[in-house]
Amino acid sequence: MTVSRDAGVSRSVVIAGAVGNVMEWYDFALYGYFASTIGKLFFPSGDAVASLLAAFAVFASGFLVRPLGGVLFGYYGDRLGRRRVLAASVILMAVPTFAIGLLPTHAQVGTLAPLLLVLARLLQGISSGGEYSGAMSYLLEHAPPNRRGLFGSTAPCAAFTGILLGSGVSALVTASLSPAALETWGWRLPFLLGLLLGLVGLYLRLRGEETPEFLALVRASATAKAPLREVLQHERRGLLLTAGLTVLPSLAFWLVFTYMPTYLSTVVGVPAAVALSINTVGTVVLVLLTPLAGALSDRIGRKPVLLAATLGYVIVTYPLFALLSGGSSALVMLALAIFALLSSLFGGAMPAAMAEMFPTRVRYSALALGYNTVESLVGGTAPLVGTYLVAATHNDFAPSWYLIVAALITLGVILQFRETYRDPLR
Repeated sequence: MTVSRDAGVSRSVVIAGAVGNVMEWYDFALYGYFASTIGKLFFPSGDAVASLLAAFAVFASGFLVRPLGGVLFGYYGDRLGRRRVLAASVILMAVPTFAIGLLPTHAQVGTLAPLLLVLARLLQGISSGGEYSGAMSYLLEHAPPNRRGLFGSTAPCAAFTGILLGSGVSALVTASLSPAALETWGWRLPFLLGLLLGLVGLYLRLRGEETPEFLALVRASATAKAPLREVLQHERRGLLLTAGLTVLPSLAFWLVFTYMPTYLSTVVGVPAAVALSINTVGTVVLVLLTPLAGALSDRIGRKPVLLAATLGYVIVTYPLFALLSGGSSALVMLALAIFALLSSLFGGAMPAAMAEMFPTRVRYSALALGYNTVESLVGGTAPLVGTYLVAATHNDFAPSWYLIVAALITLGVILQFRETYRDPLR
């Protein structure tokens, strides 16, 4: 379906689509940055690795329910519209994040503490299952035809900004407090701040405009009655391509930019505050380059940009882990900057590439199901698998092979991908 739109789409539309994503991913990523502290407080053990594995298992639990959240939010997003559903997802993330900041520890209430932690993570996972795919749909459907890559890139750019905000706040808190104060109460502060950020996101989302593509469906009485069923019946190829495209960027992001501070501090021996600060710099590079990659995909197509990113991961992942293992702050920063460049290429081109595969009437549901299924299985378990691989193999480079295999899988999918950057939205 083609809908005419003003090339000067209002700034409020982009803000509404992107800022909620910032708040959402700030909330969701904090857990990864404080995993080692949470492991000690909620899963006490004589073995530090066992505590960390337990903490990352809870981290993964939030991802396991993302497909459920995707189906739920996708249904209402395709039936009722993108704007209202995205507003609901923001507040559903903010409340359990705030609750994590208030939870009693294992020393205070015993096994009830990890149970409450799991519950909060499950609620976060349901929310995140609807957020990212909804933001992609919202932004792409507002974009001028020749700027869909740029507009779509603001969704991952906003997510990276949320991660950056979480990393920056975590680094500030870690650097400002003594280890004892951080473990006693300081780790809670960034989680408590999540409620305020969520309210800001809710306000901005409610002020946003519904997409012209969806409004055209409403006027034509053509919205899907059962969007998930339509996807499974008529959009299976696009669903499989979306899932395959998601394998590498999902693993790369959560392994490199969320697990990495823990890897650097527990495996390489970099001080925690330094590791968080370097990770923050790497995420800044990611935020700055992603819109440029989106704009590039509008000029040369989605497929060349995605191929460059994937081949880059195949070729340089192992050498970059070798740089990381040296422990030098300069080399670690260089390695993360190169990882950021490769991830920005994916972040810039992938949202438009995926959204262009599906018709408007089922786009939210299709993206939510294809993206979140892989994100839950691959992305959510990345820190857990990374920690396990190092412990089981006694090889600090083990996570790099996992990342290379993911890149090869996604490379095979991209080679099957049909270029769509000049096609009108359906």
